[in-house]
Amino acid sequence: MLAGYTIEALLKGILVARYRDAVTEGRLATWLTKHNLENLLTRAGITLDDPLLAFIRRVNVAVVWSGRYPVPKERARMEGRLSSSADLEWFEDIYHRLYVRLQIELDRTSEVRDP
Repeated sequence: MLAGYTIEALLKGILVARYRDAVTEGRLATWLTKHNLENLLTRAGITLDDPLLAFIRRVNVAVVWSGRYPVPKERARMEGRLSSSADLEWFEDIYHRLYVRLQIELDRTSEVRDP
């Protein structure tokens, strides 16, 4: 769950840095309030190979459900909740990619502000 929250926060940071109009009058655009990590990856233009994408799908379930309920209400949403011994490695890989991308977006934003 925490890995998913971290990935979500990095993705949203990238997107806010890139799309400054996503925050208007102190409010987030509706598309930025969703927790679908795959959609956020797509909007950020980030592609991952199959094992990393499978990891994203598993942590996305945790992002949506684990913080509120012990299990999803529907059986179909419980599929893919098992962890893998490679999860930490995959998380670190994704984290590093997103962190670097966020730094690039923030640098680009500061260049625009400081002529």
